Amino acid sequence: MTVDVTTKLNPGAIIKILRKDRGYSLRELANEAGITASYLSKLENDINTDISLAVFSMLCRALNANPKIFLDEDLQSKLMHPMDLHDFFLMQELHYNGSPLTSEQKEVMLAAIINSLTDE
Repeated sequence: MTVDVTTKLNPGAIIKILRKDRGYSLRELANEAGITASYLSKLENDINTDISLAVFSMLCRALNANPKIFLDEDLQSKLMHPMDLHDFFLMQELHYNGSPLTSEQKEVMLAAIINSLTDE
């Protein structure tokens, strides 16, 4: 018998995981997103779950995170476990000179990185 257990992270937990993963302090991310550190702390700790679309958008932009991460449980599960480099690249919203990279551009970039890692 198998049991399928899924855990959906609340938005605050996702923000906190992404913030730490990106190396931001609470204050740094708050400044980057244009909100107070107190408000961000309340969001992260699920004390205040009231978030506007504008603030959500600013946080995603500051964290360079695809908003899908907040809705997709498969993507969320990867936050809690080591992630394959290929999956990581495809999940991220990457930009160059202000324009988002396409999936094909991400694949080329990933190939170059992998080649540089395997060249001895």
